[in-house]
Amino acid sequence: MQRLLVKRAIHVLVHIIVWIFATYFIARTFSLETDSIVEYRGGIQSITKVYNYKLQYGLLATIVFKVVFFYLISFFFSRLIFEKKYFKFFGLTLFLIVFFLLLEKLTLLIFCDKLCFSRYLRIGIGLYLFFAAASIIYSFLAQWKKDQNIKIDLLEQKRTAELNLLRSQINPHFLFNSLNNLLSIAERENQKDVSNGISQLSELLRFMLYDSSSETISVTKEIEFIDNYISLNKLRFDHTDSIEIRFEVKGDLENIKIYPALLIPFVENAFKHGINIYEKSYVKIKLEIENKTLYFLVENSLHVNDPLNEFENNSSGIGLTNVRRRLEILYPKMHILKIYEPKEMFKINLEIVL
Repeated sequence: MQRLLVKRAIHVLVHIIVWIFATYFIARTFSLETDSIVEYRGGIQSITKVYNYKLQYGLLATIVFKVVFFYLISFFFSRLIFEKKYFKFFGLTLFLIVFFLLLEKLTLLIFCDKLCFSRYLRIGIGLYLFFAAASIIYSFLAQWKKDQNIKIDLLEQKRTAELNLLRSQINPHFLFNSLNNLLSIAERENQKDVSNGISQLSELLRFMLYDSSSETISVTKEIEFIDNYISLNKLRFDHTDSIEIRFEVKGDLENIKIYPALLIPFVENAFKHGINIYEKSYVKIKLEIENKTLYFLVENSLHVNDPLNEFENNSSGIGLTNVRRRLEILYPKMHILKIYEPKEMFKINLEIVL
């Protein structure tokens, strides 16, 4: 921030210095020595320069006009030329030259005699053409410098993004290698449930890290992800628990694409609130493809008095709100989401036109 302020201060200072020199040049050339008085004393000629200080005020006003003209041309150049509105820009430039010449004419008539007025006005058009050209060159160079800075910033951002990508790839590889090590240990110790759980967790992570970054995926990959998630959750139960888990898939799944991780929030919500190992519980999931339409039904038991459910209600609400928003963005006017919540049961019904 401080560096930016210093650069801006230097930029302003350079402009001020340039305009001071321009003011001095114009004043020295066109106004200070307007008259000379010739006197003869004792046969000796004496010439005295007369400085018209009154004229300086008029000349100062004309210089202010040129400063305003310069920056107006610069402003319109950046707005019009880069939008390829060439005729509009040059027409506006011609109008500004005529406007400021008339303004200077009125000013000089007040502060200047007729001789000075005619001498200055003759070069007025030339001065304005010079300042117009200077303003165009300045604006072009300023825009060029700005574009170069943007390119440098983009290259730096690209470099940073590449480094972050490399780092992000290292971390998942480390995680997968660690999971594979645990899987080998579990298999060696004949811990079948543990090895299955690690394998399924590895597949879930692989999906979330790699497949979910794709724009779309095949619906079969989404189904595999849901199936692995269900299998991982089943490890919490044994055959004595009164829990029913059902996942049914129907229809032609070939060449069907959907946005990744779109359905899993509903399944996750069902297991989070629908399963209680101490009570009769169920989760029923049905996915069907028919006539290029996806039908997705999730129904689960709801344990009203479960304190865990009360604790997780907020996070669940946020998850469903997020998935609603995703559906609105990804499938606008192409989906129907209905949520039913009678006593001791929760049900969602989703239709998506693919």
